[in-house]
Amino acid sequence: MPHRLLSLAPFFLFFVFLTTATVTQAKVFITIEEVGDNVVVTAVGSALFTDLALSSQSDLDPNLFHQDDSGVVSGAIIVGNSALDASEYRIPAVPANFYIAGDLFPSLAADSATGGAVGLQVGGSEAILFLPPDYGGAFDEPNPINSSATFNNQTIASLSLRPGTYTWEWGNANPDSLTLFIVDPSAETSELNVTYEQVGNDVVATATGSADITELTLLDPTLYTLASSANGMFWRGSIANGRLFESVTGPCVGDCTQYGIPPTANRPRSANFFTPGDSSSGGGGAGVTESDRATSTGRGAQLILPSGYSSGDPISASSTFSDESLLVNLQAVPGEYIWKWGGSNPGRLTITIVDPNADDDGDGTPNGNDTFPDNPTEDTDSDNDGIGDNGDAGGTGIGLSVVDASLGCQINSVASSAPDTTNAPGPVAPLQLAFTIEGCGSPVEVIAQFGDPLPDGSVAYKVSAGGVWSEIPGAVLSGNSVRYTVTDGGPLDSDGIANGTIVDPVATAVPLPDDDGDGTPNDSDAFPDDPTEDTDSDNDGIGDNGDAGGTRVGLSVVGASPGCQINSVASSAPDTTNAPGPAGPLQLAFTIEGCGSPVEVIAQFGDPLPDGSVAYKVSAGGVWSEIPGAVVSGNSVRYTVTDGGPLDSDGVANGTIVDPVATAVPSATNPTTPGAPARPVPALGGFGLLLLGGLIAGLGLLIRRKR
Repeated sequence: MPHRLLSLAPFFLFFVFLTTATVTQAKVFITIEEVGDNVVVTAVGSALFTDLALSSQSDLDPNLFHQDDSGVVSGAIIVGNSALDASEYRIPAVPANFYIAGDLFPSLAADSATGGAVGLQVGGSEAILFLPPDYGGAFDEPNPINSSATFNNQTIASLSLRPGTYTWEWGNANPDSLTLFIVDPSAETSELNVTYEQVGNDVVATATGSADITELTLLDPTLYTLASSANGMFWRGSIANGRLFESVTGPCVGDCTQYGIPPTANRPRSANFFTPGDSSSGGGGAGVTESDRATSTGRGAQLILPSGYSSGDPISASSTFSDESLLVNLQAVPGEYIWKWGGSNPGRLTITIVDPNADDDGDGTPNGNDTFPDNPTEDTDSDNDGIGDNGDAGGTGIGLSVVDASLGCQINSVASSAPDTTNAPGPVAPLQLAFTIEGCGSPVEVIAQFGDPLPDGSVAYKVSAGGVWSEIPGAVLSGNSVRYTVTDGGPLDSDGIANGTIVDPVATAVPLPDDDGDGTPNDSDAFPDDPTEDTDSDNDGIGDNGDAGGTRVGLSVVGASPGCQINSVASSAPDTTNAPGPAGPLQLAFTIEGCGSPVEVIAQFGDPLPDGSVAYKVSAGGVWSEIPGAVVSGNSVRYTVTDGGPLDSDGVANGTIVDPVATAVPSATNPTTPGAPARPVPALGGFGLLLLGGLIAGLGLLIRRKR
């Protein structure tokens, strides 16, 4: 007949008589934790029940509940496969407030379950421990407790659970205990990591991280002994001696303590061998020992830590097993093995056995023999400078590596040489690296290393075959290295073709000050504030780009910004057919590009211009149009022109301005506008002329009479 469950005080499992024994040797652990969107309950370990009386047997389904039954608040949890028989053992109720008082709910069936029926019901004055009917107890090593139940779409809060650690003890002659961990989903888990890996002919174990032992019990060293050595060890024992697995990294002779933790179902060793380490380092050993049998060496799993360890103390230890094979001598089984404990202060120990035959980067060299197991372009480093042999350019710390290289990427060649410094923007580092990579995708990030640290202020450049230094955009310099991105067929790829192969030379220099950003340092720039000019070959004050020949004949751009350039300037005699007056001897025709719009220019005509000179645009048809706002001073004309405006001969706003400019002194009798009619002389009408004639005649007669 199914047993009537009294309630759900969220969970669980085995409970016990408080005992006069000071140490419990058998251990059962129940852990309740959120895993993704679900709550998972696991029961592991083994139980001594020789001091308990069998009450009855029941058919149970995996479930939990927390309810008020006629004033008696009770709770229960059952894990394991559904509809299984379970043996009941009556134990005194031990109050344990592991649920939120008042949050009652009826039986909640698990959505899935594994293992034999295991559980606990507690309420009122009694508690019931449920175990599989065929369970043989702590000495039944082949049949340890290993059951679970999953409650989908639930949380610790929705199940009214109170995170923490709860322990029940029972038995006198054969004491045992149950520890319940309700894991706080918001708590940070302490991480202790142990890694075993093949390094050449040796096996090296390292332990790092820390452990939180706030909720663990320190075990009696007279009952829980260690089979460790001064330099650590790796052991898979036999069933006869009860210790099924033990791993210690670092020194641990009289300097280690043990804490009870839940065992794991899998163990990282397949055979019965004891392998001591040959050397070790660190402030004390760290690891785990585990057995499924109650013996003089204890039972369950024990976390091994240095003596006097406090929660959160950093652990850093190592052991070396010289001339040993991880798979053959240590009989290790590659994989990841995890032990977890704690409720409010959860902790985790992870032992990782690195498979020496694995090839993570797929380059054909197993990890154990690959100096660069995550880089398919490299597997050896003969000079131990951190740069693989394929990317090594000779010398310590000189060469190339590909960042996050994918399978198929390869470094074909890397060579170092002295760069061509002819056009260098400043003091140059002694080396240039030229490399070829293939099959690395595009764009691809590379790191070029130059041996010695680069000087402060260094900048990375691509140096062309013609000696042109072009700054590499986005390059990051740090220490002796340059990290940047190059695109197949892009401006940094010397072959200029998107063909799967990237060829690139890279060098560094500390650029000298270049205020106008034209690539010519100030001390070599005749015009350090003008990006359109850097030389003045005839020393006439007009840069070579704007020079139209002759002394002080040419064009300059006022306030030019980087990118502005003078494409051409030419001087010639203007067409004076329709000139508004005596014209200057020269006309300047210029083309500028990338200078913005509007832009102010200064045209210089050599000799000083005559007084009264005016600036004109002369069209291809010989039409002279006065330039509005132009200022004539000395030998120059300063004015503003707009891209695509009336002074731009191409008439299109295309970033290029084409303009011819000339000067003339307009004549007072000539029109200033070409093609205008001659100005007529003012005259009187016919009547006015007759009147004027009469007046003149009368005046003549009057003069004669006076004579």
